[in-house]
Amino acid sequence: MKKSIFKILIMLVAIIVVTACEEDKVMVSKSIKLVGFNRSNVIIPESQSGDVSIFFGAASGKTVTITLEVSTEGISNPAVEGTDFTISTKTPELTTGDTEITITTIDNDVFTGDKSFDLVIVASESYQTAAENTIRVVISDDEHPLKNWLGTFSVDAASYGNPGAWDESWTVVISPVAGELDQVTLVGISNSEDPILATIDKDGLTITIESGQLYEAYGYGEESCGLYYATDDILALAGDYVTSEMLQAATVIAMEGTVAGDGSTIAIDRMAVNLEAYLYVWDAFNTSWTKQ
Repeated sequence: MKKSIFKILIMLVAIIVVTACEEDKVMVSKSIKLVGFNRSNVIIPESQSGDVSIFFGAASGKTVTITLEVSTEGISNPAVEGTDFTISTKTPELTTGDTEITITTIDNDVFTGDKSFDLVIVASESYQTAAENTIRVVISDDEHPLKNWLGTFSVDAASYGNPGAWDESWTVVISPVAGELDQVTLVGISNSEDPILATIDKDGLTITIESGQLYEAYGYGEESCGLYYATDDILALAGDYVTSEMLQAATVIAMEGTVAGDGSTIAIDRMAVNLEAYLYVWDAFNTSWTKQ
């Protein structure tokens, strides 16, 4: 199945290349101006600064001034401007390409949990706003007992099904769970936007992920994938069909890894992703995490 997907992708790329070659030129109106954020969320640790990038697409030499607003509507633990953070400017002048503004968080010595706010682009001139007109800014509380392991990690996922050829790279954001001081969510496994729950033992320096958690990944739809401990039987069939009995046996075995005391690295082996509707193990991975 996985090989078939790769073949289809190659054919689609070939069609696109041929089609592009048949076109003489592409006409773009010089009047078109488009602004937006380059991502939908960013995490900034308390007492640190972080940059938010805004893109402006237009004919070269163009400039535009936009207005940004802070919104906390619908946020259960909102950050307060002036108390929890400051913004370098809310009326930046953009030139063609990317422009960065700086958000500086304000430290305190009280654990209040992560706080958030939305930064919204407000139209102020005659231009188009991209779909990414809002970015969620999360201020990560540095008093959290798991603070060393919160943040964004680059993950190298080494394939068992076809080492090298099927390796994957993920960006995973680790965030605390409200009211649970030893639990975190992992968003970005298999490049999914759905959270996976994990437990970190800061004294034993281990991380544990319960097997059988469902999430959406690889474009297969809601709860289409299951994250399982890769038993020897599953490892042998990575990239192939398995049985429900194999998965059932795997659900009682948690995935366990190690975490560095300073939060710089994490290692988790035997992470298997199953396509639930097909009883097909997409792949199993040995993962190495590095904090960005």
